[in-house]
Amino acid sequence: MKAPRLSVFLPRPTGFYRGLLPQILRGFEEAGFEVSGTTELLGEAELLEWCRTHETDIVFEMNRTRSEVPYLPRSILHISWVVDFLGRTEAQIKGSDITYFFTTGWVAAFPYDTFSDWLPPGSCPSTYAPSAASFESDVSVAGHVPPPWSDAELNRNLSRTSRPMRFCDLLVLYQGYLEEVERNALTRDATHDDHWEAVNRLMSAATGDGIVDDPTIKYDLLGRLPRTGLRQSMVSEALRAGHSLRIFGTKGWTAWPELAPHYRGFLDEPAELARAYASSRINLHEGVGLHFRSLDCLATGSLLFYCTPRKSTDPHGEWNWRRPSAKMSDHERPLLAGEHYVEYYPGEFAEKARYYLAHPAQIEKIRSNARAAILQEHTWRHRALKVAADLKKL
Repeated sequence: MKAPRLSVFLPRPTGFYRGLLPQILRGFEEAGFEVSGTTELLGEAELLEWCRTHETDIVFEMNRTRSEVPYLPRSILHISWVVDFLGRTEAQIKGSDITYFFTTGWVAAFPYDTFSDWLPPGSCPSTYAPSAASFESDVSVAGHVPPPWSDAELNRNLSRTSRPMRFCDLLVLYQGYLEEVERNALTRDATHDDHWEAVNRLMSAATGDGIVDDPTIKYDLLGRLPRTGLRQSMVSEALRAGHSLRIFGTKGWTAWPELAPHYRGFLDEPAELARAYASSRINLHEGVGLHFRSLDCLATGSLLFYCTPRKSTDPHGEWNWRRPSAKMSDHERPLLAGEHYVEYYPGEFAEKARYYLAHPAQIEKIRSNARAAILQEHTWRHRALKVAADLKKL
């Protein structure tokens, strides 16, 4: 039987995507696909020429749906992997033969007329292999954090009426709404549209009308705010506990005076990230559990501390939480808190770190379990095998 020809298209030619592409392609190749790919979402003429040249059967695109490439021939299957909504509404995510989502909540929240499911990232066990690097810091974190709000941003008037509403005042109301969402387990999967509707309800109650139509404001509330709160406070908590710290990522960290002295720059190459994980006694992560960085860290056999904003209702750990009505595949061997990583709640870092650093044998067991779990179920080959199985369902 002829191997299906699959072409992978990632959003931009950045260092991250240039490093990621060969890992994904290798996984699909190991799963029996004939592969090609690039780190661009091509325009009409270029995409059609690419598909003709490579005799593509299946297009796999990150963050672009078939509705955004109406010129793609129907004879070519389209798979969309939605990792970021990029300001789009749920109604705009449509049309692909398969739609995969980066988080479980997005799957549970959306009805689709075509096949959809959860597809977390995988890891490349050869790129992120264990190493004998000596420890250079107690704690490290890799990722992006936005700078603090400026006075000009905080004083923006968001009202459409004569009754003003400053951004700083709406932040107080909106954060109160988010805290209520966190307390209600059934609304953990609230979508971007749900949050935006809540913003407009708050604005209407205060000013008599909805919020101004400004994409920057929308991003600040739905995208920037979540990346600012827990991430910055998580790192600050580790620093206050007296641990040596290294921060890797974008330059937004340098805008926080407390954290700027610990910034070590952006790591462009996967090998650099692998070494950073291996040379830290503790690696911090928050947000989406099955994330590129968290899985890559576990693949190196390094110790991962996962900070969750809520107490887990799942005995296996918060990032394994599933909405009961979620239409998604479940992993047979989930990654478990206490077995593959350490989970903690804000305010608990010092106690957890003190305990584990005093029990090196327990750390070694967790590190070994983590690497083994990645090899067993969480490589890019495993993700590609899922795609192959799902294609047979169409």
